[in-house]
Amino acid sequence: MNELTWGLDLSTDKAKTAAVALDWSTPGEARVVDARRPLRAADIAPLISEHRESTWAVDVPFGWPDLFVALMGDRHDGPLPAEAMPAAAD
Repeated sequence: MNELTWGLDLSTDKAKTAAVALDWSTPGEARVVDARRPLRAADIAPLISEHRESTWAVDVPFGWPDLFVALMGDRHDGPLPAEAMPAAAD
């Protein structure tokens, strides 16, 4: 069982987009094990793919980025296939 929960905060301010991972393996305790800020839009899909077994919570402003909408649409019916991942931009 994967005991990580990822939180993804998509912001209208690119410098404030972030992700954090919490480990729940110790009863009654949530421990931050990874934090990424700022998180580039191009890094979101690879991060979700890498941690696809984790639970995800997403906080978004009105108007999701097009790549994120496409990613969520591809994931709706099951695990995300590798070919659905957009290429990372530098």
